[in-house]
Amino acid sequence: MKQKLVLGADPEMFATYGNGKYAAPPAYLISDLGVKVESNGNHPKFLNDNRGGFVHADGAAMEISVPPSTDWEVIWEQCNAMIKRVENEILSNYPNDVDPKLSTVPTIEWEVSRWKWKGAEFDYATRFGCDKDYDAWKEFAPPLAFDVMDASQHPERYAGGHIHFSIPGSTIFKDNPLGAIGSLVYTAGLAAIAFSPNPDLEAKRAIRYGKPSKYRVQNYSNGDVGIEYRTPSASWLGDKSLAERVFYWGRIGINVLLLEGALEKMKDMRDAAAAAIMNADQKQAVSLLAEVERRL
Repeated sequence: MKQKLVLGADPEMFATYGNGKYAAPPAYLISDLGVKVESNGNHPKFLNDNRGGFVHADGAAMEISVPPSTDWEVIWEQCNAMIKRVENEILSNYPNDVDPKLSTVPTIEWEVSRWKWKGAEFDYATRFGCDKDYDAWKEFAPPLAFDVMDASQHPERYAGGHIHFSIPGSTIFKDNPLGAIGSLVYTAGLAAIAFSPNPDLEAKRAIRYGKPSKYRVQNYSNGDVGIEYRTPSASWLGDKSLAERVFYWGRIGINVLLLEGALEKMKDMRDAAAAAIMNADQKQAVSLLAEVERRL
């Protein structure tokens, strides 16, 4: 019997100014514009819905969390409903300070001179790596000198489109997280690059957050253990056809490559897959996806 695959997502997005040129950090909305939030440690909440979804601050970006579903389209629609709420209920109140629409680009400019000296409430927007993640293919992601990096003078910020997979009652993601992530590199990871509308911005994000095999093992509140694939950017959040492809290939990665053992057939493509993602080489990514499909 095929096991039920549950999907999830916690993608990031940017409030912006300058007609979408620069990221406006959540701390600016709170401290300077007076937007009311719910206290939540280092991640104050801007919005909640009645199904368990919310939008909170995550460094320089806002992050959406929505309830899990077996249907990718439900995930996409829930995320975009939260985007509309942020735009309509928050951004629209400050037309002279921020743009009316949120941005889901992978990489956006950061105005160093404006934010560097703003104070402690801006600290999380001027650091990288505050919450640890991991790399399954370490040869393509050499360890950094510091887990947490000072980004106060870094001129860009990056938005992830993190996707989650779990199987009720299964320990596969706890027992074999590296196999799960390898399976997703050859599928969802390549698809996120192959069909992205923002290849140049994907390549910029790959210097840290877009490396091929970024992940976390997740222990969910219902007791299930899942995997969070952190390599895809937020591009799918703004493009429903891309979202469909990323989740479609992600299902193949877990159901076929991982659970049916087809991952072994892909191992000789490891270097090529990593390079396609790191360089946002769309032609190579499309070719590799075709080869994966041929081998299944």
